[in-house]
Amino acid sequence: MVDNSRTMVDIAVAASCSEFIKDGLEISGEQEAEEGHLIELNATREVIEEVVAFMNTRASTAAPRIPKPLPANALRAILCTTDREFVDKWNTDMLIELIKVSNHLCFEALKCLACASLANIMMKSSADEVRAILGVTKDLTEEEEYRLRDEHGIPQLPKKEEPSPQIDSEQKELTAAAAEHAEVAAENAEMAADAEVAADLSETPVEERSEEH
Repeated sequence: MVDNSRTMVDIAVAASCSEFIKDGLEISGEQEAEEGHLIELNATREVIEEVVAFMNTRASTAAPRIPKPLPANALRAILCTTDREFVDKWNTDMLIELIKVSNHLCFEALKCLACASLANIMMKSSADEVRAILGVTKDLTEEEEYRLRDEHGIPQLPKKEEPSPQIDSEQKELTAAAAEHAEVAAENAEMAADAEVAADLSETPVEERSEEH
């Protein structure tokens, strides 16, 4: 049941689902198991209620085997009716919170289901939508991408080769030479045009030139 400040769950049920709670009870002894075990979680009551509800369900039903990697659009066919009901009401924000809490509690059945549900959503999402779901505000740096590819055995992308200082210097020299050549060509063209005008004037009869003036 749920009171104003706490969400209650049977200690035996919690211990059967959570390795974290089970280990805590083994350390604290039988007295605390009889009196109750208080666990503080950094989560909203809504999230904790979902965790407890799933504990109560999983205590009486076996967890389905979810294949890894998850085939596209295959999750619903794998799940039992009860698990489908849970998945259908969990949005992306809830799933992320459930993954955090289940990871803290070592609640493997809930973590697997929540991760599979989130993966199923992301497989149908665009890259921008996945960034929004995960709260990614910027892309990986080249060093971060290289490290992740190395850790997960993903082939590395060919690195962009930066021009050597010698090539860069030669490029600058060629650019300067091309600019100088263009400037000289422009001057030559202007001189040729002036020469052509002068030749036309020299061939014009004196009478015509005097009339023109």
